[in-house]
Amino acid sequence: MEKTKTIHERMSLIKAELSKCDIPKSGHNTYAGFKYHELQDFMPFVNDLNSKHGVNALPKFLKKEGICVIKLVNTNDSSDYYEIVIPYVDAQMLSKGGGPSTVDAVQRLGSTITYNRRYLYMAAYDITESDSVDAVDNTTSNKKQAPTKKPTPKKKEVLNSSHKVWNNVVVGLKSGYSMDQVKQKYTVSKAVEDELTKLASE
Repeated sequence: MEKTKTIHERMSLIKAELSKCDIPKSGHNTYAGFKYHELQDFMPFVNDLNSKHGVNALPKFLKKEGICVIKLVNTNDSSDYYEIVIPYVDAQMLSKGGGPSTVDAVQRLGSTITYNRRYLYMAAYDITESDSVDAVDNTTSNKKQAPTKKPTPKKKEVLNSSHKVWNNVVVGLKSGYSMDQVKQKYTVSKAVEDELTKLASE
């Protein structure tokens, strides 16, 4: 009789198969210029592989405790499971132009759940993003060019939490964009830098 696979063996097979799937990237960070996986992109693949290998994924969002948990359970033995934990983060929602959001509590809750679910599943199933670190201007040619007069640099905009690109900057930093790259485009005060660093590490 074939030995029943443990939850760790099942998840190992799922991760291996998932890494070979051509998962589309429908998300687009216009600030950093890279595409990323939305929840809807990879969930069909995850659900199919869970069904194939006998795994049930149970996410929980514990705001008071400040964590999100996904429980990965062997469908043949509910006592055989393990959990992945990440920090709980409320979705930051701003209106067009960077002003205060006018969405209601239910819409904010929906965005928060979707945001946290995305990172839970990415952590649990080893779904990686690589484009963020490639989002650097690589248009410079190796060919020698005649020297040209350098244009007068434009004055940088001051970046703060009310700026229209604030959310995109936070997402970019979470995905691998560096603070130095942010400072190349915007004037960033020490207080704002500290706030961005804190948000990016959450």
